[in-house]
Amino acid sequence: MLLGLIYANGVGIAADDEKAAWYFKRSSAISRTGYSEYWAGMMFLNGEPGFIEKNKQKALHWLNLSCLEGFDTGCEEFETLTNG
Repeated sequence: MLLGLIYANGVGIAADDEKAAWYFKRSSAISRTGYSEYWAGMMFLNGEPGFIEKNKQKALHWLNLSCLEGFDTGCEEFETLTNG
């Protein structure tokens, strides 16, 4: 999970969305709950000073994946962001 966030935001390395997605998906495949995607989405939504910049588009992407995995809280956040 953490490696996914590092690659997604380019912390100390070049940003690489493909590698980020691989690490998030690997984490999700292990847990199969949608929680990893939810957590990533919330990190992008809220940001983490010095680590993750706020990015609503990336937040929506990961929250949508969380919802597709069946994580209800991910669905709720996704709906809140898309429907205002």
